[in-house]
Amino acid sequence: MMTSAKELFRRFAGVAFFYSCLCLRGTGIGLAAQGALSPVQTAWQAAVAKGFSGGAMVVAGTNTLLFEVHNFAKSKQFILKKDTLLPVCSVTKAMTAEIVFELIEEGRLALDGTLKDYLPWMPRFAQGITLRQLLTHTSGLRNMDLALGDDTNGTSRIYLTFDESWRPLPARILGIIGQQAAAPAGTKYDYNNADFLVLQAAVEQVSGQTFEQLLQARIFRPAGMRRSMLARWRSTKPTLVDCYTMQGSKESGLERFNLAIYGGAAGVISTPEDLLKWLQFLPRQPSGRALLLSGSQFGGFQGFGGYASRTSFIHKQQSLPGDELIFERPGAVNGYTLQVSFLPERGVAAAAFSNRAGEKLGSVYEGSGLIADLIAAACELPAKGAPR
Repeated sequence: MMTSAKELFRRFAGVAFFYSCLCLRGTGIGLAAQGALSPVQTAWQAAVAKGFSGGAMVVAGTNTLLFEVHNFAKSKQFILKKDTLLPVCSVTKAMTAEIVFELIEEGRLALDGTLKDYLPWMPRFAQGITLRQLLTHTSGLRNMDLALGDDTNGTSRIYLTFDESWRPLPARILGIIGQQAAAPAGTKYDYNNADFLVLQAAVEQVSGQTFEQLLQARIFRPAGMRRSMLARWRSTKPTLVDCYTMQGSKESGLERFNLAIYGGAAGVISTPEDLLKWLQFLPRQPSGRALLLSGSQFGGFQGFGGYASRTSFIHKQQSLPGDELIFERPGAVNGYTLQVSFLPERGVAAAAFSNRAGEKLGSVYEGSGLIADLIAAACELPAKGAPR
């Protein structure tokens, strides 16, 4: 039997207390002698020396250990800056999940409530799907990637279309899921953007607010994310930095997707500065913290828009026995890549991002790449009061 949201919250109340103490007392992580590079800065410089083009940030509690952007791009349209607008890709899912669980805490949604309860316009075959199944990508709904088929370069056409018939959210959902389920609900894991579009519709229905209004009220304003927004259909603003690929020594821009079609699955536009604030904000939220520490039988997908598992990577770095919880949320949209990693038991988080197609960001779980190096460096000195 799966654990309820309230039980998860009670179970990990101790983590909340530890994290609060961490923020109040300061962490002591990554401090370096005056004039010397910290371990985190050293890890970043090593990546730049190897040709990494993009940015990275590391936080411990409310302390910022690193916030850097470095470009190898030559063309102005590809230059990424700290205040540049860019899509946060599937990190949007964690924001959507936070809204869902806040509404669950308020009693307006239920984790095992069905779509019949919240979206009666859904077809009969989908009415028994629960929010838990949507959050864990076990809904059995037809995958959004299949809605219009692939184009010649392997990109799903649904993300390229600006056809106005796909703009209304209910019409988009019904067009995507078709006339029958792809699998019985709860029986199969299938990463599906459509699941989070349905969650978007559910939170709009019970709150009486648009998803943009919910993001502003529950995520952006509380976190201090002043320039973040939900992508708008056919909007010419904001101007995003273009993503690009390398063809030999030549930089070639990539066609932009219709970010608005992603909605609650991957439709948020933000800046690196705002993303840094989100890294500090999310682990402080009771719902988010509890879900970061929950479990699932399907590939580690937590129902919080990401993947959580236990890894021995950090303990090996410190010659310690055992393992440690790591939550990771990768994202990619047409050349943009983003990777966010949390160690919720320590209050340490890192993100790396790039607009150069094919840039490898790494994974803490796998113990490889820039993101793993940054987390390991941030944990080189233990947090004050942190268990060893």
